[in-house]
Amino acid sequence: MIKLDPRLQAAADFVLPGRAMADIGTDHAYLPIYLVSSGICPRAIAADKAAWPIQAAAPIINAHACGDRISLRCGDGLSVLTAGEADTIVLCGMGGQLMMEILQEGQSILQETKRLVLQPQKHIDLLRYWLAEHDWRIVAESIVESKGFFYSIIAAEPGKMELSPNEAQFGPLLLKERSPEFLAWLRWQISEKEGIYQSLQKQSGSMILSRLSELEEELKNMRQLMG
Repeated sequence: MIKLDPRLQAAADFVLPGRAMADIGTDHAYLPIYLVSSGICPRAIAADKAAWPIQAAAPIINAHACGDRISLRCGDGLSVLTAGEADTIVLCGMGGQLMMEILQEGQSILQETKRLVLQPQKHIDLLRYWLAEHDWRIVAESIVESKGFFYSIIAAEPGKMELSPNEAQFGPLLLKERSPEFLAWLRWQISEKEGIYQSLQKQSGSMILSRLSELEEELKNMRQLMG
């Protein structure tokens, strides 16, 4: 049985059980292998834009005796799928901007998708706004720490939602649940911004002053969220 790192395990926890899934940008197909070999999903599609991850994944899939249940595909974004083929679509380990482009281009596929599981590396606020604007609602969120880095994982399903600026930036459910992991991430964010603020104070210029003012507001807001 493959043991996933905390980031991929958090994504696996959000996949709909008992239904087919697709992992877009699969790398070595660890997530599909785990889900299929553990009986969580009956079938999976492991797809990547580049050929080498698919080639690397093939022997690993065969070693775990699930080659008949995992389909390897090489192609761009959701173009490797047909509508209704996967109830859950997972996108992990890429920027939020790229995720939005993939989702935008794959709208015809998404019409029959039951759930998205997303782990953006950056631009997470823009991704949350995209979901709201395209009739997806966030149904679960988590933050995990792995090897000194924090990762946000979002599960979204078709539906309506509205987001405040804070909810877009920090996550509507994360703000509500205030898990220990979320508070640890928020403290880390505050520490990072405080370091930038102190560094910029040694510089001068109108742009520096403007950025210092922005940081002051950001820090004030995050400290209030800490409670």
